Amino acid sequence: MVAVPARPIPQPRPLTVVTPVATPRNRSRSSLKTRSWPWLGICQKIGLGLGASLGAGVLGVYCFNVYLDSRWSRNFQQLDQLRQQELKLTATTALLRDEVLEQGQQSGKGWVSAKPSDLIFLQPAPPRPANPVPAPELPAPTASVGY
Repeated sequence: MVAVPARPIPQPRPLTVVTPVATPRNRSRSSLKTRSWPWLGICQKIGLGLGASLGAGVLGVYCFNVYLDSRWSRNFQQLDQLRQQELKLTATTALLRDEVLEQGQQSGKGWVSAKPSDLIFLQPAPPRPANPVPAPELPAPTASVGY
């Protein structure tokens, strides 16, 4: 066995509190920024205002587009329904016309095709004389309006 000399255990040093010394550099760092660049705060406020305005504008345009899209969709659906109704009415009118013609031909209820000898022709009335329209009189200018 080898003997190892015992080392002395180091004792902790007493703590010393270091207080920062107030220097003009440490003391007024934030006030120095605002004093040397006052326009920076103004630019920041303007930028925030413009950003908020732009955001509100974009949101407004988006909402308007969504509103127009929903309105267009409703109007298109209404137009489609009206087209379907028009087709139904056209088909119903054609069916009714065909049915009336068939009933008239089958039952012999006096349906007669028109002949030129049965038609009445009227002579046109003679043309009326045209009423003259008086020309409006413009007052003569009293003073020269030009150069």
